[in-house]
Amino acid sequence: MKKFAALFLAVVLAFSLVACGGQDGASALKKYVESDEFQAQVQTLTSQYEQLGMKLEIGVEGEQLIYTCTFAEQIDSELGEQFEAALDQQAATFEGIASQLKTELKIANPTVLVQYINADGSELASKTFSAK
Repeated sequence: MKKFAALFLAVVLAFSLVACGGQDGASALKKYVESDEFQAQVQTLTSQYEQLGMKLEIGVEGEQLIYTCTFAEQIDSELGEQFEAALDQQAATFEGIASQLKTELKIANPTVLVQYINADGSELASKTFSAK
C-alpha cells in the first residue's frame, strides 16, 4: 500500500504541475504546493495515509518539497530499517518528482525529502532525493 501511495503521489504531481514563470524556485514551489488544485488532489492521498494509521503533511522549505508521514500510534523503532529500505526501492519515483519540479517549475536544484516520524516525534527513517 505504501508503494501505491508513493506512485499515486508521483502521478498527482506529474498531472498537476503548472509553470510558474517569473519566480525564483522557492517561490514557485511554495505557490504550487499552496494551489487549490494541488491541495485538492493531495486530500485524496491524505485520507489514504490516514487509513494506514499515518498523517501525511506536505511542506516546502526553500527548493525542497517535504513529505512527512507521522504515525498516529507508536511503532517499534526497529522498523525504521524497513522504511529506509522501502525509500531506497522508491528512489526512482521521488527522483522523478524532483526532476519534474526542475523541468516544469524551472527550479535549479530541487530536492524531495521523505520522512517517517513515530508518534513520539522520533524519526524512523528519512531520505532526500535529487533530480537526475
